[in-house]
Amino acid sequence: PLKIARHYMSVPCAEGGTAGWFWVDLLTALPWDRLGVESFMLVRALRLLRMMRLVRVIKLINRWQSRIGASYALVNICKCTIGTLIAMHWLSCVWGSLGLFSRSSETDSWLQLYAMKTQTQIDSFNIFEVYTLAMYFCVMTLTGVGFGDVSPSGQFEVQVSTVTMYVTGFVWAWVIANVVNVVNNLDSFSTHFQKLNDDLNQLMESRCLSRTLQTRARKHLHEALKVHRQRHQQGTIRALSVGLQGEIALQSGADHVCNCVWYLRN
Repeated sequence: PLKIARHYMSVPCAEGGTAGWFWVDLLTALPWDRLGVESFMLVRALRLLRMMRLVRVIKLINRWQSRIGASYALVNICKCTIGTLIAMHWLSCVWGSLGLFSRSSETDSWLQLYAMKTQTQIDSFNIFEVYTLAMYFCVMTLTGVGFGDVSPSGQFEVQVSTVTMYVTGFVWAWVIANVVNVVNNLDSFSTHFQKLNDDLNQLMESRCLSRTLQTRARKHLHEALKVHRQRHQQGTIRALSVGLQGEIALQSGADHVCNCVWYLRN
């Protein structure tokens, strides 16, 4: 129990994000409104810290991937999608809170400006509609579309919009980088084989080989595709233990090959 308590009450997000969650739980569990904190937005922001526990989802995804053997490309796409949705949700909550706060305090805001453009009463928007409009604005900022029908109003919202642009810019760059990485690594052997062909072409051009010899070399490389794939797979097999290598060899048909040779039988 003492070791568990030290782990739970250590520095926040220590030991790879698994320790120190006591302080996050404490900040989110305290009744700040009864302790004299009158700012509604500050209380909501402190309670949002509880969403930091979503970091633990990464561990669950890794366990799930190890159990069912899903492609890392699929796992990376799922992580990217979930991370983007979480970032958009948080930003939408911020912008939605700004709109709801202005409705109660009768100050200028993006929601009031949108209501004036659409000739709608600001009190007619429910919480879900405000959240949908905020999500719409954040996704527009993320993708860089920017129709202009939802826009910030006032100096403070312009500052928040600037921060939103920075955050969504990094998120969008992360999304594109993940997609490009997944596409490039869908078939690592094909990428390696294509590079091998390019290297061969450069070698033959630099040595001024005849066209006939160049054609024969390219033909040999393409006809030996399966051999090169087997050699490429051997590198993966060597990363496993000797016992697993033997089991893979047996289930790949090595026992049938041995039975064909009289001195290798039994």
